[in-house]
Amino acid sequence: MRKRLRKKQHLGEFREDEFNVTFSLTIDKESDQVEFLDHFLAAIEANGLVCRGNCFTEWDLFVTMDNGSAIETDRTYVLNWLESQQMVKDIVIGPLVDA
Repeated sequence: MRKRLRKKQHLGEFREDEFNVTFSLTIDKESDQVEFLDHFLAAIEANGLVCRGNCFTEWDLFVTMDNGSAIETDRTYVLNWLESQQMVKDIVIGPLVDA
């Protein structure tokens, strides 16, 4: 397959990996959840990561690089950051998958 087609279809060297993150919060107050979200976004964006997904009930997010592919160290960073937060429980980090 030609390079242009691989790039257009995000295949081979143009593949973009992401990983799934699910967790719950021990806080119920909406303003505290918004504050947590702000801190979480600041932490991942500082490492060039972005996320999309569902928040505020069961947190179910997909995390990837802003321009490129997430790697194993990104998964480890997000896991360690979440584990360091006292209000986070039931953390599950999925494997890297093709976005």
